[in-house]
Parts: sequence; structure tokens; C-alpha cells
Amino acid sequence: KGASERVLGLDVDRNALGETFQSEPVAPSTPGGASPLVTTGGTGTVRPGGSSTPTRNAPPEPTSTGSGGESAAPASGGGAVATAGNCEGGARQTREPYSPPCITFSGDNGGATSPGVTGDTITVAFREGNLPSLYAVAGQVAEKANIKDNEDDVRRTMVAYFDYFNKKFQLYGRQVKPVFYKGQGDQLAEFFGSGVETANADAVKVGQEIKGFADLSVLSTPYAEALVRQKVIAIPPIHMSRQWYEKQAPYAYGVFVDCSRLLESVIDYGLKRLIGFKARYAGDPSYRSLDRTLGLIVPEEPWYQECANEGDRLLRAAGKKLTHRINYKLDFTRLSSDAVGMVAQMKDKGVTTLICGCDPILPLFLTTQATQQNYRPEWGVIGTALTDVDLLGQIYDQEQWRHAAGISFLDDIYQGTKTEAYRTYREIRNDEPAFIASVLYYPILMFFLGVHMAGPNLSPSTFEQGLFNYPEAVGETGTWNFGPGDRTATDDAREMYYDPKIVSPFNGEPGKYVKTLDGKRFTNNWPAGEAVFPVEP
Repeated sequence: KGASERVLGLDVDRNALGETFQSEPVAPSTPGGASPLVTTGGTGTVRPGGSSTPTRNAPPEPTSTGSGGESAAPASGGGAVATAGNCEGGARQTREPYSPPCITFSGDNGGATSPGVTGDTITVAFREGNLPSLYAVAGQVAEKANIKDNEDDVRRTMVAYFDYFNKKFQLYGRQVKPVFYKGQGDQLAEFFGSGVETANADAVKVGQEIKGFADLSVLSTPYAEALVRQKVIAIPPIHMSRQWYEKQAPYAYGVFVDCSRLLESVIDYGLKRLIGFKARYAGDPSYRSLDRTLGLIVPEEPWYQECANEGDRLLRAAGKKLTHRINYKLDFTRLSSDAVGMVAQMKDKGVTTLICGCDPILPLFLTTQATQQNYRPEWGVIGTALTDVDLLGQIYDQEQWRHAAGISFLDDIYQGTKTEAYRTYREIRNDEPAFIASVLYYPILMFFLGVHMAGPNLSPSTFEQGLFNYPEAVGETGTWNFGPGDRTATDDAREMYYDPKIVSPFNGEPGKYVKTLDGKRFTNNWPAGEAVFPVEP
């Protein structure tokens, strides 16, 4: 796009801004916790998120000229909203990479513009329960990865993030109020597709008793759909299909890429860089002289099957097909036993390259079983459910996983002072955040982006349009962008391979995903040519 571009009507030098954001310390926040109302700044306007016609990051037309050289757009309640240039991040609100444009506001915010919104507050629910163990991906993985967060750690960390964004972002005179509550639902059961009745009861509590505008603890499909029925914004369901998100509009959004976009990128990558080449990185020497044959393992839940079926269609349209596909029951209690048959099938079908579009626990059992059954294929990683995080790569059978490579919609994952989540937390508190701080941080950031860009007339529809008007930005989890048909944050992926000897910056232990192609990121425009990894087979 070039070094200079128009962002919501404002000329921005992205190169200069990018250097500033990542090198300068964050300035002290405004006393009293209120978002500063800027009265002078750059030229241009930002459209409040009330447009009836969705447009993707299109700058609005100025409607009138305000003081200080600003162009003001009308805002509900009699106020005015405009881009500015004198926030702590200059043309952006803060210095962090995903920061939205700097926005000034003056006037009446319109008061109670939507359920869960008053003139002073925006109520956000967070359902507590077994979230730390769920985020840590079940007990065995949590123990192996040394994750010890409890609910107090999670709540303390989240509250710090709410405090930060309440002080830093433009909320048009309101503050976001988190309400933590104990739900009836079993979130692990819901994650497996059951527990609909209690999920619905919890959603009714959020919508009618707590009167939440949004819920930021949504990991399961039953709970997400129940919240949508209550007209409550649900963030962040994991890897749902594009069609699923559109069906729930304007109430459902995700941080992780939707599985439709993920599979489109995977198929493009496979056709250009894997299929038609030898399985030279397999653990079994007899496979290395063979053309790759691909096997796919994917959950049997309908929203994941929808994406897998579309992937099959794209392969067949290119004259290719999978050698074998297994649809499995997403039930953590049976993964260990099911892995026995999965490995036996893939070995029997002669699959040289096994792609697991799966949950993060299954590879633990698959790699163990593969060793026991003397099956040593290439392992294809496609970035589903954090399987592309160093911490999880380290707990899989290392002799097997040293033959793992593929694509990731994340980037290098750090811990401590190098992460945006850590820096944000330490702006508010002097102690240490939860170990899973980054997992907690990004859904909250995404929600505040929508509120910031929505303008003062906050509602689910203006929240949606606010995200659609958010200008593309690049940070720790890749390129963020939103629009019709794209209701998840991360859009692009990198190529990478796993090296069990390289020390990870995340926890200082050996085992790291290493990027190739100079770290360049792609969607469905992967470069043609055999994927080459600098490792011994």
C-alpha cells in the first residue's frame, strides 16, 4: 500500500508510525480513568459505525469543518466525532501496533443507545468456571506445559486490561464495566457440542439479568448461539466457518481466523508448495522418495465439516484429492483411544503427510501412537487451535514432531516484556499477569476496537460497522482486518517448520516453530515452488 496512505480520511505515514509505536514508552494515562477528549489535531473524519451500507475501511466524506482544522461528522446525541492527531500515539490512539486511529469527541453520547449501554457504562459479561483449564487445553497439557493459572489470575489480568482500555481508548464518555459471573453450563461439555440447555440459561442471565451488551468468554458454539438469540455480542468463538459468522451477524466475532479462510489458504499452500513434490521430510526413509499423499483429520462438528468439505471441493477443482480423511468426535475423554485407530488408518492408506486440522490435544496422542505403531510421516501443521504455538509443539513426541511443518496464522509467540499483553498489563499493575495473558488480551482489545470505532451511538450494528471501518494493522498475530464476510481478526499466515533444538522465546525451553520465506505472510497467494526447510529429515 505504500509508506503513506489514507486512513479514515487522514494521511498517515505508516513506516514512521510503526517505528514510534514499538520503540517509545507509553505515556501516563489521563487522571481519573477517563478517555481524553482531544480538541485539536489532524484533518479528516471518522464515520461513526452507523452506516447502513457496509464498507471495508473506506474513508467517509467530510460533512462540516470543526475547530482546529478538523472535519466533523455528525454523531447521535448532538456530539461530533473526528479523527485527530494528538493522542499519545500521534495519528493513532496509542502506540501499540493494533491501535485504532486517534479520535476526538465532544457533546452528548446519546445515553442508552442499546441494551447494556447507558450514558456512563457499557456492560460486558464474563462467564467463569473452568476457563483456566480450558484455555490451557485440558489437564494433561496444562501439567506438561506448566500452566498454573487459576480463576483469580484470570480475573486480575482481565480487570487490568479493562482498566487500561477504559483510560486509553475513545469511549465517548462511557466506561466498560466487566461483570464476572458463575454460569450453570459446563464449558468443556459445550465445547464438545452438548450442554445446550444450560448454555441457553447462562445466555438468558447475561441478556436479561446482567443486561450485557457483550460477552467476552465465548469458547463454545452452544453458548455463542444462545447469546446471539439474546442479541448479545459474542466474542470469540474459535475457527467457526465464514457462513456461521455471517448467519449470526451482527453479534459474533472471533480473534482466530475463521476456518473457511484457513482452509482456503491451506489448499492454496498445498497446491503450490506441497502436492507434486516428494515427502522428503518424513521420518520414514521409505516415504522420502515418494510423491506426497495427504491425509486430513478434522472434527466431525458440522461447522468444521463445512470448511473441510469446501477444502475438498477446492482440491478436486484443481484435479487433486486427499488420500484419506478422518472425521473424529471432539471429545477429550476419548481422544487417547481414538488416536490408535486414526494412526492405523493413515498408515494403512499409505499417507506420507498427515495434516491435523484438529484440537491441540489430539497431536499429543497421535504422535505417541505413531511411534508405537512405527509410523513416521511428515506432520502438516495448519494453525488450528494453537497447535502452532511453541509451548504445545514441545509436548508432542519430539522425534515425530521434528518432521512437522506448514503454516501458522500467528507469529513468533513471546512471553514477558516482549508481548503487547504484558506491556499493557504493566501499565496498570506492578505484579505479573496470568501465564495465558495474551489469550485473554486479544478478545478484549478487539471489543474495544469495535467500541472505539463505532462512535457514540453504540449498538450491535454500529459496533459491526466500526470494526468494518477499522484500518488494516499488523502486529503479533498477523494482519488484522474486518469487513463483510470477514468477522475474525487475523487474515494471513506464515510458512514455518518445527525445530526441537532451537530455544523458544516463549518459555526458554528447546522446541520452536521457525518461519521461512523471510517471514512474509500470505492469504491465498502463496508463492509457487517446493517448500524447503533447512532441517535434516
